[in-house]
Amino acid sequence: YGLIDGEWQQLDYATPGFENSDAGYTAYLASRSVENSPIKITEVMAANAMTITDPEGGYSDWMEVANVSGEDYDLSGCGLSDDAADPLKWRFPDVTLKAGQSLVVFCSGRASAYSGEGPLEADFKLPSSGMAAVLSDASGRMMDSVSLDEAPTDWSYAREYQSGAPSDTWALTSQPTPGYPNTADGFAAFVQANPFSAGDIIISEVLCSNNQIDFNGSKSDYIEIENRGAEAVNLSGYGLTNDAGNPAKFRFPDITLQPGGH
Repeated sequence: YGLIDGEWQQLDYATPGFENSDAGYTAYLASRSVENSPIKITEVMAANAMTITDPEGGYSDWMEVANVSGEDYDLSGCGLSDDAADPLKWRFPDVTLKAGQSLVVFCSGRASAYSGEGPLEADFKLPSSGMAAVLSDASGRMMDSVSLDEAPTDWSYAREYQSGAPSDTWALTSQPTPGYPNTADGFAAFVQANPFSAGDIIISEVLCSNNQIDFNGSKSDYIEIENRGAEAVNLSGYGLTNDAGNPAKFRFPDITLQPGGH
């Protein structure tokens, strides 16, 4: 409630320290924001199924922040959140982000202690829809924020890069680059640094629109797998899927695939 023209009225917004008007609300928001913030949120993934693992080996959602200034920045006490009303939901430990450097924070929901090295984990998780990402300074003033729609599994929202630096334009991408610039070169560098270990059992052929090959009276689509190793492998419990969010949609029965077998 606020006093407007001598009368108490219910307000749609709060303006502590400023006049009870639209202009006062704008001024209040400006007072709670950091102008030309040196730290930006540069990428967000809220449905990580197989992109990158967290410190526990799981696939937590994550946010990436980057230092877009020319000087090192002490993140100690700064906050990350999924709620603008609670900007300090999780605080950074004693971490300094060097000029031009980016940093990935896993939103695992675990309150893990930080030893001074290794990945960071925030004690909240990102919602799958109506996603918000908020970055604030140690006093709770907003440094950066973005509201995003639901994204497919293993797709991220990322700031597009212009002239080698993050811009204010966001795009949904199937080529996430956690810890690297949001560019084609950044994606190539991420893949090179995080190779997917396929092991001896690989997918060797896929036919997604079969209208020629007859399988016992049915022209089904198919996936072929191969054992490229030197030992027989029992496939019991292995999974096959067309949805990264459900990696074991089909589980193999008790079948052994011999070396070189398909």
